[in-house]
This record gives sequence, structure tokens and C-alpha cells, in this order.
Amino acid sequence: MGMAVRHGPADEVPGFEPGAAAGEAGEEPCPTGSKRGQPPPLLPTSPPAEELADRARQSLATLGLYPTVVAGDGEAGYPARGPYTRIISTAAVRQVPQAWLDQAAPDAVLVTPLYGPFGHDALLRLVADGHGGGEAALSPASPS
Repeated sequence: MGMAVRHGPADEVPGFEPGAAAGEAGEEPCPTGSKRGQPPPLLPTSPPAEELADRARQSLATLGLYPTVVAGDGEAGYPARGPYTRIISTAAVRQVPQAWLDQAAPDAVLVTPLYGPFGHDALLRLVADGHGGGEAALSPASPS
């Protein structure tokens, strides 16, 4: 299953890497900003996934909570702790990743937002069969 990628102005700059200086290789970034029509000299990047996981562990620990926090590809699930009786995704998917179904125990409940074309999103509730499949029902997503 692939990931959708949005293309923006940064994609139009040859050799551009997020978080790096814009311009030709070896060129110093402009200290006062960018030229009109050019991306800014420095663009922020997201913290690495492991750094976010560490911050989550620390924040949860302050509440006395110590769950397993994993930095990784959510579509791959986390087989080391399966099979799971509940799988809840807060990220919308176009289709349920097979890894989630493979890691679900019999009668496990999987809930995830399902992204549909043309703004027709839905909430999917699936009861797993424990063999990589299951039965699902869709509910329309509530209006914002």
C-alpha cells in the first residue's frame, strides 16, 4: 500500500531537501530571506520519529502511564505484541493494511477513519476473524 504525497513549491527546486538550505550545492543561504518567488533559505522539518516517541514516553510518564510507545510505520502494525483484541487508528486510511488484520485476534475490533474520494469519509468498524479477514460496517463521518 503506497502513501500519498502532496507536491508543493519545494518539489520544484532541483536538489531541494527539507531542512536544508535552498539553492545550488555549496551556496550559502541568504541571511535576510529569499528572493521573490524562491523558497525561504531554511525550511523547518519535523522531529525524527524516535524523538517524538521519546517525548510521548516522557509526557505519558508524568501522568503515571507507561504504555509501549513505538516509532515506526503504523501500517505495519507491531507484531511483537500481537495478537490484538482492539486496534484503533486515528489516521485515515484508503484501505485497511493487511498487517492489522494479520495481527488481530479472533473477534478483535478494529476502528479507523476510512478516507474516501471527493470528501466522502467514513468510520470503519471491523470485527476480525483471526485469519487475516473480517466483517466490516461503515458509518458516515460526522460533519466538522
